[in-house]
Amino acid sequence: MNQTSASRRMGGVLWAAGCGLLYLTAGLLTEKALALLEGAASLSPAGLARLHWGGLALGTVLAALPVLAAARPMLGRIPGLRWRWRGAVAPMVLYVGLLFPLSWLSQKLPGDPAGGMLLPADPAARVLAFFQLCIVSAVAEELVFRGAIQGLLAPCGPGFSVLGQAAVFASLHGSPARMAFALPMGLVFGWAASRCHSIWPGAALHLLNNTIVFAGLLAGG
Repeated sequence: MNQTSASRRMGGVLWAAGCGLLYLTAGLLTEKALALLEGAASLSPAGLARLHWGGLALGTVLAALPVLAAARPMLGRIPGLRWRWRGAVAPMVLYVGLLFPLSWLSQKLPGDPAGGMLLPADPAARVLAFFQLCIVSAVAEELVFRGAIQGLLAPCGPGFSVLGQAAVFASLHGSPARMAFALPMGLVFGWAASRCHSIWPGAALHLLNNTIVFAGLLAGG
């Protein structure tokens, strides 16, 4: 390995780690700002629920933007924004095969797999909750993890880049139950991005996964 190649790999790893830390920090700051806003607002319970879920959607976008901006100097552009679906069948089949075993395993580990989320009773707030959990989070996280971070790790090889972004993705999910589910799913989404040279097949699987979780929350009351 020559010095230039080694430097590129080390630079990619450090930049990817920095992007993961930036995403975590930006997310915590936006959540803190939202909590302060909710505490100061004089709204009905339905109004507070709408503010909460709408604010979370905006906060997710605001947390992703600095990561994408920070990744651009290394990447030139965020890769994989074209709609390339060839090669997506195998990751989709793997996702279906893993879904139920991982759901069972996550129930056996400490922590709530759903992160303690409760859906609001207000219909408009539920629509905002679906928008945040199933659409905004899926697209934003694919851009950050399978777009920016996996792209930054690309000089280390496809296997390392998929594994590395999945490890960062899982580490930000908190409890053992959530991490046990997030790590394999991050690998599937990353494999889909690697095979298809696009974030969109993984985003579709991510949206499907979050919609299943949302449906479970809805069925539970």
